[in-house]
Amino acid sequence: MEKRKAPKAVLFDMDGVLIHSMPMHVQAWNKIYTKYDIETTEEYLYSEEGRVATKAIAKLFKEQKGIILSDEETRKIYHEKVEEIKKNHPLPPIMDGMLEFVQLVKESGCAVSVVTGSGHPTLMNILNRYYPDCFDERLMVSAKDVQHGKPHPEPYLMGLEKHGIKAEEAIVVENAPLGTTAGKAAGIFVLGLNSGKLSDKMLYNNGADIVVKTAAELSKWWKENIETKKV
Repeated sequence: MEKRKAPKAVLFDMDGVLIHSMPMHVQAWNKIYTKYDIETTEEYLYSEEGRVATKAIAKLFKEQKGIILSDEETRKIYHEKVEEIKKNHPLPPIMDGMLEFVQLVKESGCAVSVVTGSGHPTLMNILNRYYPDCFDERLMVSAKDVQHGKPHPEPYLMGLEKHGIKAEEAIVVENAPLGTTAGKAAGIFVLGLNSGKLSDKMLYNNGADIVVKTAAELSKWWKENIETKKV
C-alpha cells in the first residue's frame, strides 16, 4: 500500500486523547445533572464530549425541561461541575502510549497542537506536565478562542489558520463523534481513537477515516502508512 505524505501538523483533541480524563468528567456531570433532575447515560455523555460545556448544559435543559437558561445560569452550573472535579477527582493520568505517539509525530518532522472544547485556564500546565516541550500555547485552540465549538468546523479551521496550512496538510486525532465531525467538516483526515464507551461505527459514521482503540495502534498505523521525514 502506498504511504501518505507526512502532514505538516497533527491536531490533537485533549480529553480522551492526550489525557485519560473522560471517566472523571462523566462522573462529575452525572452528579451535577442528577442534582437538577436531568437524566443522562454514560454513552450519551461520551457522545457529547467536545461540545462547549455551557452549550451542552443549555441543550439538555431545553430538551428535557423546556427551559431556556441564561448565560449566567449555564456558567453557574458549569462552575459547579468544575468545583466537583477539583474536590473529588485527582489529576487524570496521561493516555497510555500517547507520549510515544506524539514524539513519533514530532520526530517525523510534523508540528503538533491541541484543539479542545475545554476552556480551563490551566490546560497548558496539565499538558506540560505530561508532554514537556511538546505543545506551544500559541498554537492551541480552546473554547475561549471560537464562537462555534465542535461539531462546527471552526475550532479545526482555526487550528489550520494558526499553523498556516491547508486542510490536506493536516491530520486530526479525535475520540468523540462531535470532534470527528468537526475535523471532517474542516476537510481534514481524521484518526479516531476510540478510548471510551462508544462503538467504532459511531466514530466512522461521524467522519473518522480510521478508528483504533489505543495510542499504540496509532503509532503502528503511523509507521505503516505515513512517509516520515526525519529531522
